[in-house]
Amino acid sequence: MISAQQKSHYIAAATILGVFPPILILLHECVHCFAAMVLGFDPILTYAETLILPPQIVDPTNLAIITASGPLVELVLALWAIWWLSSNRRNQNANLRYSTWVFSAFALSGLRWCKVVFDGIHSDEAWLSTFLGLDHHLLPFTFLPLSFVAAFSLFRFHREHRTLRPFGVGFGLSIVSGMLWLGLLGPKLLPYPKMPNKRVEINLRPVVALTHGCSSNIIVPIYACSRWQVTHS
Repeated sequence: MISAQQKSHYIAAATILGVFPPILILLHECVHCFAAMVLGFDPILTYAETLILPPQIVDPTNLAIITASGPLVELVLALWAIWWLSSNRRNQNANLRYSTWVFSAFALSGLRWCKVVFDGIHSDEAWLSTFLGLDHHLLPFTFLPLSFVAAFSLFRFHREHRTLRPFGVGFGLSIVSGMLWLGLLGPKLLPYPKMPNKRVEINLRPVVALTHGCSSNIIVPIYACSRWQVTHS
């Protein structure tokens, strides 16, 4: 029989962890977008990308700043969560119930680098490594220990509080919600911009797309027209 307190943990875990991945994806992209606007560009926010389209040209330094802004979201949230989980590990105060799951969600953002190391050159961190003249694996693997620390902090905290099962339920729902956002809801709510359905002459220049992909942002050079000369078919 599940007690009322345990039931409240299941509900809070399912709700907070379940809705967090889409929020994190959007927050990551919004910070990319904000950084681009501060630097004077006119970005387009989509469900998983921040686009800077021609005729705007992004120089490497500005691109590095825009690129670095996204992962800072996960870095700040993960460090904050690790500190909070460690500080409150032995605190059994029931009033911490919702804070417990908010900071557990923040800690999940630190698991980003478990995937980034497998993305090859297709991640913000890998692009920044290359920009700095380093091997593209360097920054992804530099941040990987933080993922292990976040995972250990989560396990230790929830073992002490006997909430590993609610955490498991919430974690599973977070995976489902992330997949639903990227595969169904996101494309409907924040779709990619539509291109004109006309024959055009184009001048090809690289255009920047800050892309989320399945679960981690990547930088992709996309070639698109810098000047549309529309002619009817």
